[in-house]
Amino acid sequence: MIHIVTIICLFIIWYLNKTSKNDYFKNPKREDYNLIISLYKNFELSSDSFVKAWIYFIDFPEDYNGTSIINDRYMIKGLEPFSVTHDYAWITAKSFKDLYRSNLEYCKCLRKVNSNWLWVWAFIFIGLNLVSLFKSIKYI
Repeated sequence: MIHIVTIICLFIIWYLNKTSKNDYFKNPKREDYNLIISLYKNFELSSDSFVKAWIYFIDFPEDYNGTSIINDRYMIKGLEPFSVTHDYAWITAKSFKDLYRSNLEYCKCLRKVNSNWLWVWAFIFIGLNLVSLFKSIKYI
């Protein structure tokens, strides 16, 4: 029975990841960029990786899918800033270790901006790492 429940949960996580779409970068707003940089500074987070990710998604807007496990979790209308960096890190990942580090950094950032502890670590972190297992098959 537990195997069936596990398989169903894995399928749901995989499905949410596959169906997650976000078209924010088809029409990005400069004022959002400035606001996000201010948020990073306000929470004493480095914005360097965000800037690289923003530039990448301006050039390749179809590559951004937003938050996968928790669709439409926005800090700014249509955009969750930490998912920008996380998506970029997943695109540039070369191993499961890279994916894991990205997941960990994403969850730390969410906690720093006061997202619920249980939600972040029990659902998002675990869910992302399960999806990472599927994604990392291509690295083997």
